[in-house]
Amino acid sequence: MKPTLVITGGKGDIAQAIKKALQEEHRVLTPGKDELDVTDRINIKGYFKRNKPVLLINNAGYIKPEPIQQSSVDEWIQQVNVNLIGMYLCTREAIRNGCKMIVNIGSSAGSHGKPFWSAYCASKRAVVSFTESLDAEGITAVCISPGRTNTKMRHQLFPGEDPKGLMTPEEFAMAVRTILQRIRYLQGQDIIVKKENNQIVGYIYKKVKQYV
Repeated sequence: MKPTLVITGGKGDIAQAIKKALQEEHRVLTPGKDELDVTDRINIKGYFKRNKPVLLINNAGYIKPEPIQQSSVDEWIQQVNVNLIGMYLCTREAIRNGCKMIVNIGSSAGSHGKPFWSAYCASKRAVVSFTESLDAEGITAVCISPGRTNTKMRHQLFPGEDPKGLMTPEEFAMAVRTILQRIRYLQGQDIIVKKENNQIVGYIYKKVKQYV
């Protein structure tokens, strides 16, 4: 029987591409918000009691670009709830139900601030620290942060952008597969995956582990 893999935000382009890349080795579940709402504690608890993954990929994400002065407090908090708190809640319940490996999908935007993206950048940077904390607790975890990727979400943010220079979801999914094969050597790290000069490259920001 294949080990179960759950990918949150399962209806998105990246989740579906990862599913195709990993479905030979795993029983891949890709729940959408209607099945697994990462902001609903009761829903999350019930979902992971019914579905006990060996591997969890926290992929659910949300962005609403707004300048700080005109920003909606509710929208700002919602981005943090989906991108960070939801990841924590899903990770907590998955581990309680036997999950052995966590992959957090970050973003290259988490490595620097961007105008109008304060909530998204802040929450994605926090994903990196959360991953490091999991590793410090002895949990096998890695953060994989895609650069510019040709998804529906990106089209909404940047209409009319030329997709030729963008990484495809399938290219990112193959990078995820490769990283999973080497996760023992990469756990606790933030790996930025992007397309440069028509090649997929990964940058590993390896840190010296120093747990106090």
